[in-house]
Amino acid sequence: VGPVDDPEITKRVEAFKDLKADLKGRRRLVSTLVREAYLPRPLPIAGQVVEGLAKAGFFRKRGLLVGTVAYQCYAAVLGRRLDAVAMQTSDADFAQFHEISVAIKDSMPPILDVLRQVDPTFREVPSQADGRLSTRFVSRGNFNV
Repeated sequence: VGPVDDPEITKRVEAFKDLKADLKGRRRLVSTLVREAYLPRPLPIAGQVVEGLAKAGFFRKRGLLVGTVAYQCYAAVLGRRLDAVAMQTSDADFAQFHEISVAIKDSMPPILDVLRQVDPTFREVPSQADGRLSTRFVSRGNFNV
């Protein structure tokens, strides 16, 4: 990485160690909650999609996580196990108040570009009402957004 006596390099190495320890701690916590509290374990692709959209600014632009992935979060918040039948679907649903995102004059990359950073096989699915438009994306693994 660089010389040990370089304070900037040492600072970066220490910061990386802290991040790595934090990640391990969060993974242990999630594993414990799934195993001991019977909380639902979301599909890894769902977490990756949510993280990708978050990093791209979707939630900053007043985007919302809705549907099954949002429902999976309720068990921890409510402290109750929820019906497992409704817990696993192969999709993640999002909503956005478009007028608000326009009003705050903020932008983000096209959603398809963001999704392709998570999984390059994502493609647009044409709308049944108007094939020129798309409000849904699907990956080769059949995960829908």
